[in-house]
Amino acid sequence: ALLASLAAFAAVVFITMNRDTPEVSRRLVVVPPGGVSVQTADRPSVALSPDGWTVVFTGIANGASHLYMRGPGDFEPRLLPGTASASSPVFSPSGDSLVFVADNRLMVTPMGGAARPLATVNGPRGIAWVDEATVVYTAGSGNGLTELAINGGSPRELTTVDAAAGERTHRWPSVVPGGRWVLFTVGTNNSPDNYEAARIDAVDRQTGQRRTVFTGATSARVASSGQLLLVRESSLLAVGFDDASLTVSGEPVSVLQDVGGDPT
Repeated sequence: ALLASLAAFAAVVFITMNRDTPEVSRRLVVVPPGGVSVQTADRPSVALSPDGWTVVFTGIANGASHLYMRGPGDFEPRLLPGTASASSPVFSPSGDSLVFVADNRLMVTPMGGAARPLATVNGPRGIAWVDEATVVYTAGSGNGLTELAINGGSPRELTTVDAAAGERTHRWPSVVPGGRWVLFTVGTNNSPDNYEAARIDAVDRQTGQRRTVFTGATSARVASSGQLLLVRESSLLAVGFDDASLTVSGEPVSVLQDVGGDPT
């Protein structure tokens, strides 16, 4: 399954968590422009900036998709130029750039600037920023993870799917704070169309070492509170997480239900 977007886009709820302050909930109403519908089916379609105030989403108008952005100074979302056929937007850690997929290309664009291609992809399954200069992505539905410097250089294989062990895909990468480890979902041949029981592994970007972090969920990422967020059966779960030892503590707690997605 993919942690994609909301089945209904009339209201988007964001929970921001910080180690030093109490939890704060923000409710922003984001209405697509007239004639635009929100794409929520095939790929991750909503991105939230690191400061929590800018939303980018995939919108469909006249059968064509583009990225639309609503910032804190916008009354309504506006189309981002150079994003035809776009999906899977992801903000950089500073919020100054976006990576996204358009047709069979991984693209990057500075906010307000021109988009440029980075690499060829075919049915990608997730993108994550390591830092302002580096991204990790899954180039295809049956691939391992790939790392790429956005300002030059060749893609580098980060993980290899272990077919002998029954693996069929590595997807939905997410970087652990510090940038050394990357979390990802491991799909297996014995469950090709469902990821509710998938394994969450972590890979060391320096050595290639892999560790299993959690079993029985998909689409893991670390919240700023230090908790590990996971998806299982249309619910967003949170569980205690030590990012130094890559271990979880306690039992997962459901924090949001009816999260949209695709079980395959």
